[in-house]
Amino acid sequence: MRAKITTLSGYVTYVTVERDDPISGERTRRTYHVPNGGGYVRDDLGQQVCEGLHSRGDTLRSSEEALPAVIRREYRRRIASDRKHGLC
Repeated sequence: MRAKITTLSGYVTYVTVERDDPISGERTRRTYHVPNGGGYVRDDLGQQVCEGLHSRGDTLRSSEEALPAVIRREYRRRIASDRKHGLC
């Protein structure tokens, strides 16, 4: 199943990505946000998110307005990496 990306704006902008895990096949859900005014992208556990939506690497920064585009771009980067390593 394809990924579903939804956005909820308010005091903090949230972007949720739902997708099938390439290893387990289970549906997974991760939510990302930036503080009001922009800053570091964080996940639903409050941890900073890096390139490719990984937990290590160059930390992502975004404005509230750009967050959906940033998450889509990094999601595509993650999928490309997964395919390169034979996970998809």
